[in-house]
Amino acid sequence: MKYGLPIGIACGVVVGAIAMSLLVPRAKPPASDGAAGSAPQATARRKRPIHPIVGTWRAFIDVGIAAIYRFDNDGTFALTIKPLPRLGISGPATHEAAGTWKVAGNALSMINTSSNTPISVVGESETATIDSVDAESLVIDTTDRKGDAETLRFERVEPFVAGRYDNPILLGKWQSASDEMELRPSGEVVMTRAAWKGGKWSQHGRRLRFVLDPPYVRSAARRMADPSLATPLEQEYVVRLSADNETLTLTRVGIPNYPVQQFRRMPEAQP
Repeated sequence: MKYGLPIGIACGVVVGAIAMSLLVPRAKPPASDGAAGSAPQATARRKRPIHPIVGTWRAFIDVGIAAIYRFDNDGTFALTIKPLPRLGISGPATHEAAGTWKVAGNALSMINTSSNTPISVVGESETATIDSVDAESLVIDTTDRKGDAETLRFERVEPFVAGRYDNPILLGKWQSASDEMELRPSGEVVMTRAAWKGGKWSQHGRRLRFVLDPPYVRSAARRMADPSLATPLEQEYVVRLSADNETLTLTRVGIPNYPVQQFRRMPEAQP
């Protein structure tokens, strides 16, 4: 399978000929193959998965660019390729495609039924070999555009549910050298001295995720010229707590060399 991602990034980075074979189907499907209807994802989650691949998977294909697959229990899939927003840097429009999937043995096959991007063509199909799949990772064997064997590794992504957490120690107020934040049980995060004043948070295992409300931009002309100014900001971090649970270290996911952030727990206000 051969694939290239001709995505141009507004900050000047051009991603070309990235070997992600699953993302661009090639062969035309038989005329008898039709697209299966999509059922609501919530319904699919209530049923027992028809295969361990059911769920959402992500791979980073360049700095700040993520390819996200969602395989639903009704045999449909959705693909999203999007940049990870960073302050002061706007990325390309989100690329989306969808279709049907099935697994026979360890062979995964997909057929595209819709697309808003030239990197994925409606009516084409693709196959790959599932090397391994478990609760955390999906490993797929394929070939790059030169015909050389390659292995693609995806990590499972849990749905973002504001206020869902399994480590209550994170609740409360935290302060870094430049910012303060409060993680509330309701799923709200409140920030001070930061460009983003707040939004929602969710935590699972060692991952802490934010969906932050965009800062207010007074100029209507600026908002119209750059829709990203009104788009919520998604961020994800690997969490590390000190032995005494008083120091919180956050390492950004998907953006190498992003500054590590360290917070200290703020004492509770006395009544």
